[in-house]
Amino acid sequence: NAPEWVRATYTTLNENFKLYPDFLGNFHEPEATSTTTKPPIFHIDNVVSQSGYSERSGTSARDKVLGTKEGRPTVSGAWKGRNQRQCSFCKKVGKDKDLQKCSRCKLVFYCGKECQCMAWPSHKIFCKVA
Repeated sequence: NAPEWVRATYTTLNENFKLYPDFLGNFHEPEATSTTTKPPIFHIDNVVSQSGYSERSGTSARDKVLGTKEGRPTVSGAWKGRNQRQCSFCKKVGKDKDLQKCSRCKLVFYCGKECQCMAWPSHKIFCKVA
């Protein structure tokens, strides 16, 4: 029962969370053209710029949602504390060079041939799909 299309938008604090009437005024399902198989995507900045809405500001809604570079959180600490790799069978944590990657799917790691052989009955189901 999933819908065939979804109308999605966003609002900003600077706009007092108002939605532009031109963006909301058209609730019929967009039609695909003969050259496309999917309905078009309408970006709110484009809809607002094409409208005659008198209260629009000079800054794009997209820029207000994304914010400034200075306002974004620092993620360098998260990269430094990344999750260590571990054996997919015995869960022993090891350095990347100490673990062997599954040669078929290259998605899981093992600390040796013994763990890889023990894990194979359950891993082969997922390995074949990958």
